[in-house]
Amino acid sequence: IQGDNLFISFFIFNLTNKEEFLAGHERAELQKVGPITYSFEVLRQIIDEDPENNSLTYWNKRNHYFSRQLTDPNIDPKTTMVTYPNLPKIQILTAGKIGSFADTIFSIPWLGGDDDTQDLFVTKTIDEFLWGYDHDLLQLGRKLFDSSLPPKYGLLSDQNATHTYSYTVKNGKDKPEELLQIVDIRDVTGKPLTCWNSEKANLSYLKSTDIEQVSPKKFRRKKFSYSYFES
Repeated sequence: IQGDNLFISFFIFNLTNKEEFLAGHERAELQKVGPITYSFEVLRQIIDEDPENNSLTYWNKRNHYFSRQLTDPNIDPKTTMVTYPNLPKIQILTAGKIGSFADTIFSIPWLGGDDDTQDLFVTKTIDEFLWGYDHDLLQLGRKLFDSSLPPKYGLLSDQNATHTYSYTVKNGKDKPEELLQIVDIRDVTGKPLTCWNSEKANLSYLKSTDIEQVSPKKFRRKKFSYSYFES
């Protein structure tokens, strides 16, 4: 945070000896690439108000903007290439019998697969790695198995200029100490947060606040506890 501006920086570990590593001849050699920095703004759209429970529900929407000044001068996200694990491919391989069958299907040349469907590591631009690209494995998966699969893969492919999660929070009426306390979190399909394996863990956000806004009572505390989740 700098003044009123929010920034996020990334460092990527680039595999520089892919062929030798996959052949088992060498250990992985990783090159630290970064920082790659973006400023971002958070927009909130109120979608519901509940006067009886003194709460309101809003969408979070983030817009990211590349910061040339705060990024390594030798890096251009649109042209700098990085090699990294092909996570959709790895997830298929670890899916047991279904994964074995899918992997066999995806290896058939006439289906049009390229490196995305074949290799355990792929090489893409930083822009593609972060913000997504059309992934052949996911495209084929949509056609053959599950049409709800996303067509793109990227670390933050669903985090830029899109609604992510809806938050229901207390509005502080009658109880100012409850202002901004989270009551519920749901994804874009309306499903409740289920990042962890236990209900207790999945409800751990109760009485906490969105990381980008803190209630006045909590702000007076000297110590803070931070947590995050990823989809």
